[in-house]
Amino acid sequence: MRLNPSGFTLIGVDYGTKFLGLSITDTKLKKAYMLETIETNGDINTYNNPIVISKLKKHISKENVKGLVIGATNFKRFFDSEINIMINKVDTSIPFTTVDESYTTYASKQILEEIAFNYNENKNLNLKQHKDLKDGISSMLILQIFLDYYNK
Repeated sequence: MRLNPSGFTLIGVDYGTKFLGLSITDTKLKKAYMLETIETNGDINTYNNPIVISKLKKHISKENVKGLVIGATNFKRFFDSEINIMINKVDTSIPFTTVDESYTTYASKQILEEIAFNYNENKNLNLKQHKDLKDGISSMLILQIFLDYYNK
């Protein structure tokens, strides 16, 4: 993906089994921030889920998004065709790229455990009530990996 920074943003996407995580960049393309997690109700065809498509379209138009960064692993068969189905339903003109997400789920769990440990010293934080955060943080890590590479 060739970018020419001019006040636009990118969206990062992490496909989870129960949630789809979305993140967004700042307009300088330096930092990634968690945007939203979308419950997919266990839909294995997340890329074709009408709720996911609708929310992606909303964010793309509202946030001046000019590209998507999608997490992918080598273990997902036919993932390219799934991405193409989603892009065709969202916006055929939007460029996208994929980033290896192999360790982002593990890293997001580590981040959540650290937050819970520090938070629980004073209050009770139950991570089981915040399962959606894992995919949101993973999408943020995916997007930040791309930004770090892009900004080298």
